[in-house]
Amino acid sequence: MEIKKISSKLKCEISGCKNLADYSISTSDNSKYNLNICEHCLREINKLSSKMFTPKSIKNVYQKGGFSGENK
Repeated sequence: MEIKKISSKLKCEISGCKNLADYSISTSDNSKYNLNICEHCLREINKLSSKMFTPKSIKNVYQKGGFSGENK
């Protein structure tokens, strides 16, 4: 998967968005299957996905008793 900055005047393909696309997300070399997306929508997706996939800090694991702190 690859994200590229584009210069062509294409509409953002996120439903309800009326901006022009700044980036193209591709899963293959075939441009037919690219997702063209504006910077605003890409930032929103990044913000929402980081909440889902960002690992918890090691400090939180120790506070919840996930590690005993002993070397075995």
